[in-house]
Amino acid sequence: MSSKVYRNFAGLSYFIFFGTGAFIPLLTQYLKNIGFSGIQIGTAISFGTLISIFSQPFWGFLNDKTHKTKEIMGFMLLIISIILAFFPAIRNFYLFAAAFGLYQFFWCGVSPINDSIVLKSDFEYGSIRQWGAIGFAVAVFVSGLLVDKMGISIIFIVAIAAFIISLLFLKKLHVESSSTARIDLNDVKELLKNKNYTLFLLGAFFIGGTMHGHNAYFGLLYESLGGTVSGVGFAFLLFASSEAPFMKHSSKIIEKMGIEKMMVTSVFIFCLRWLWYGTSPNPKLMILFFFVQGMSIGLFIAGAAQYIKQHTKISQRTTALAFYASFSMGVGSMSSIFISGLILDYFGIDKVYIFYFICCVIGLGILFHVFKVSEKAKAASI
Repeated sequence: MSSKVYRNFAGLSYFIFFGTGAFIPLLTQYLKNIGFSGIQIGTAISFGTLISIFSQPFWGFLNDKTHKTKEIMGFMLLIISIILAFFPAIRNFYLFAAAFGLYQFFWCGVSPINDSIVLKSDFEYGSIRQWGAIGFAVAVFVSGLLVDKMGISIIFIVAIAAFIISLLFLKKLHVESSSTARIDLNDVKELLKNKNYTLFLLGAFFIGGTMHGHNAYFGLLYESLGGTVSGVGFAFLLFASSEAPFMKHSSKIIEKMGIEKMMVTSVFIFCLRWLWYGTSPNPKLMILFFFVQGMSIGLFIAGAAQYIKQHTKISQRTTALAFYASFSMGVGSMSSIFISGLILDYFGIDKVYIFYFICCVIGLGILFHVFKVSEKAKAASI
């Protein structure tokens, strides 16, 4: 495939994640700025992610059923841009929760469908997905700088601009279906009867919830330790940028370690990182060890997509990715963010990260069990 085609794939991933990176990591600061309490922040954001539990499988199933990937993706990105335009005018807690829920309904279909587009291409998943990590990183940094000069509501304008640009890259992209097979309800039932897959989803619930909770609450942790909003942007620039090289080389790492060992290692690093953050470390040290995000989140994201690709049928793939996103970004994120808000109000931001540590230890145990069962099944079939 030509370099022009690669740029279109990379550009789509870059600006999709630039859009979410422009405002999600700074959303808790925005909500605190307009007077929301920790419980209200956790409730509003978790209500939005509750919607994604249902929307992700819906969009994944619709895509696998119709194969109208570009039309579905373009529709979601356009509606997302319109919804975000109303955010700066909303000050009421209930209205914001409803608006964020509507945003999540459309946004949560974007990531799994984008992953399915990349997995169907001739490019390595990590080489394209790394641009999403870079886009997210640059967006938080740019938004952080602009907030200091123009006010925190600017984060929504930046996000809208990014989503509109992503539409231009999507229009240039020629998306081919790797299979003419169309999913039906029997395929969904078969997918959910796969015990290893469903246990994998349970592990994703605990692990992914902390990942998205961290994106929402890190800014408050960093500021509590003496950092600034622009400093949060710089921290996320380094954090998310470190994901790119690990995603890019994830295929080589999988070849050497195996996908199961790579994912177990990444989650173990998750555990150590959240435990360390729970001790309220020096923010300069947090910046210095920015690369642990790539070793944990970067490898886990790349590994999860590849693991699902290896263990599901082609006709089920987008739906399988959507269920995964639903459990990690959806119900896992919802539960994590809501409980984090309660912990924030009653115990402080440092205890939020102790909670993340406990969740990741549970998730690690589940994944270890899943991979052990798979290993025994392979050995028995030889």
